Amino acid sequence: MAQFPPASVAELTQQLRDVGYLADRGLATAAFLATTLGRPLLLEGEVGVGKTELAKTLAAMYGRQLIRLQCYEGIDTNQALYEWEDRKSTRLNSSHTVISYAVFCLKK
Repeated sequence: MAQFPPASVAELTQQLRDVGYLADRGLATAAFLATTLGRPLLLEGEVGVGKTELAKTLAAMYGRQLIRLQCYEGIDTNQALYEWEDRKSTRLNSSHTVISYAVFCLKK
């Protein structure tokens, strides 16, 4: 398991590379800041660019639970949180990880 949080952007970039994920400096910096500050990371982009894969990779690298929230054009905060709470109450209680898109947090 990789050291958490990473000591530098360069270290995180290498940790990601070691498990097969190639991140550019901007993405590695954003992920470094999120992990170091213990904050969620919002990833936005077209389908297939690697948003979900980065989240899965970070969670696996650090032995953390992945919590994803489905976001899409036209969704407002209240709707997103209501839908997440509904899924959380039905899935987390049955020992499943809530899985959606775009926003992720790493919880121990």
